Amino acid sequence: KKKKKKDRKKKEKKKKKKKTKKNKKNKKKKKVSIAVPTGAMGDAVAGFIAVQMGLPIHRLVLGTNCNDVIARFFATGVYGKADELKPTLSPAIDIQVPYNLERLLYYMANCDTATVRRWMREFDESGRVAVPPAAMARANVVIRAHAVSEDETLEIMRRCYREHGYTIDPHTAVGCVAAERHLGRAIFASHAHESNEEAVVCLATAHPGKFRAAVCEALGEEKYVPAPLRDLEALAAERGTFETRVDLDLAGGGHRALVAFETRLRRDLLTGAATEKKKKKKNGNKGGWVYGAAAAAAAGVAVLLAFRARR
Repeated sequence: KKKKKKDRKKKEKKKKKKKTKKNKKNKKKKKVSIAVPTGAMGDAVAGFIAVQMGLPIHRLVLGTNCNDVIARFFATGVYGKADELKPTLSPAIDIQVPYNLERLLYYMANCDTATVRRWMREFDESGRVAVPPAAMARANVVIRAHAVSEDETLEIMRRCYREHGYTIDPHTAVGCVAAERHLGRAIFASHAHESNEEAVVCLATAHPGKFRAAVCEALGEEKYVPAPLRDLEALAAERGTFETRVDLDLAGGGHRALVAFETRLRRDLLTGAATEKKKKKKNGNKGGWVYGAAAAAAAGVAVLLAFRARR
């Protein structure tokens, strides 16, 4: 009886192993796409080159704002400037001529530099150029581009904070909206579900603290930056303005450079303050490195500007 039980168990284990192996073989690998906001096309072109090198990216999903030069180009095949540049919540995307696009055109032209020169010459002369469908197809195999409105940008910033307690800047928000458009579903929502077929990685491209107006409009004044940056702002009234003047006489040239610049430092780093002097007496000269760093920076800036002026 014991032998029979053991034999049964062995057979069951073998069956389970066979099933798991079959499931692994039949299970499809999840596709991975990358979503990124883009103005100058730097990340987009880098991603495209990575795909050419063999990186298994399913789609490069590009997000632009209402200055939608890039989205229009991939939708119509016509690269042209808009009539006006509109100010937006995502200023790094407010670009009329994405200077990295020329690099992508090189691959779209099948690495034919003469063709790229012809396209760019036409663009310089007329402000627009129509790229042939065959060339567009080389990029559209991988790239999808979407234009995002200001309302959509603010809405997804609010939704991301509400659902996850995470603050994203307006540029990252543009990329996230583009990801939602690509997937055809919400990614920051309580009812959001994960797809078994495709995963999208949204690249965060800036710190929300750099874009106070946009984050305040989306979330309110008190949530626009993390606590450490709010603490720095609270010190603004207590920080002093310090001027360092450097007078250099460069050997041989007799050229003199007078450099004045202002540096704002946090009070806890001001070793010249009365409180720091007291601490130094008790603890020794622990803040001396601040003076050394400031002096080195001053000298470096002065020399650089002096040589530039000498030219």
